[in-house]
Amino acid sequence: AARPGAPFLTTVPADIARFRNEVEGRVDARARRAPALEPAEYGRAKALLDAFVDFDRRCREDPTYRVVFEHRERLRLEPVLGEYETVDVSCPPFVFFYGSRKLRGEDAEAVRARVRERVETWRRLVEQHLAYFRARWVEPLGLPDFGPTDVLFVWVFDERETFDEYGKRIGQVAPPSVLGYFDPMSHRVFLYDPGEKEHASVEGTLAHELTHQLHWWYANRAGGGLRKDFERSPAWFTEGWAEYVGAVARDGDRYVFGGDQPGRLELFRFLRKEKLPIFPVRKLLDPPNYVEWVREVRTWAHNTWLKDRHGQWPAYERAYFAMLYSEGWLLVKFLHDGAEGRRREAMARFTAETLRGYRGHGGSAARAFGEIFGVKTDAEWAAFEAEFLAYLDAKLAEHAPPGK
Repeated sequence: AARPGAPFLTTVPADIARFRNEVEGRVDARARRAPALEPAEYGRAKALLDAFVDFDRRCREDPTYRVVFEHRERLRLEPVLGEYETVDVSCPPFVFFYGSRKLRGEDAEAVRARVRERVETWRRLVEQHLAYFRARWVEPLGLPDFGPTDVLFVWVFDERETFDEYGKRIGQVAPPSVLGYFDPMSHRVFLYDPGEKEHASVEGTLAHELTHQLHWWYANRAGGGLRKDFERSPAWFTEGWAEYVGAVARDGDRYVFGGDQPGRLELFRFLRKEKLPIFPVRKLLDPPNYVEWVREVRTWAHNTWLKDRHGQWPAYERAYFAMLYSEGWLLVKFLHDGAEGRRREAMARFTAETLRGYRGHGGSAARAFGEIFGVKTDAEWAAFEAEFLAYLDAKLAEHAPPGK
């Protein structure tokens, strides 16, 4: 039986599926006078048919399965995704659709078995990610939890080529270093499977993108069903929160979230070495959306970093864009864990306000930040910025390269 609110099965058992395909094949081939079932097969056929009818009845009575079934049917009608065969794996409230054109032909069953085994390797991560998210934010903040019809969908391409092909056809091509992304329009996570050689990268990408997806879902619920509550979240918070949770490490069968991101520190290490300034935290709060944030940072970086370089710095484009993720992560980390957790309770309140679209602060992220963290005057901001930079320097020293 299904757990309440969880799909007990999203795919037909293999023996029932084979029998159904066999029967449908014979019905379709009647014009070709395909042979009927042999008498010896009647008993087995009837047992399988009864099992299929019972399975089908239970599925249609389960509200979660109906959502998954309807979503699968919509996928078949989409001009790009409908071209792929899929293997579905349920990990409530997430359902993975692993799409491939190799799931046809004589070796399709063997490929399906390998795919299912592959996706199963991510199940433990997804379950622990959701448990961590609930313990850190859902339960303390009193946020609504998932009901039986609340399902989040993740689409996995079997290779980079098809991932890029889909991106080109919808006009959203990911850079070569990107394994996946969350699409706020379809509410799906899209990624590709790079194989075992990049297993750790997939785990970090999954944790990051699923955090975006959960951020969207809880903002949608806490904010009264308005998608703009997710879009109103400042870019530093959206990416910083995902980077914070996505800093995942494995300890045996257990995953540890919320760790450090040594790779994100390299930008700061470079800026410190070149004696270039860090983007001021106070200015992080001003841009109301992602596009304006990128424009603001680019203008600031051009006017400060390139001021004495006469525009000659090949790494400039990569550096200013990386600042969104690097400083977003560091600020979220600082507010959660810095100063021995002194601001953790305030950060929880700011997170709750973010999910609600800052309704209690006139819809302004900057106003909410200042009031919740007690930084309003120039003197208070100067002290905050100094403490933040001291935290950065401590992290740089903690992760200094060997011999440095």
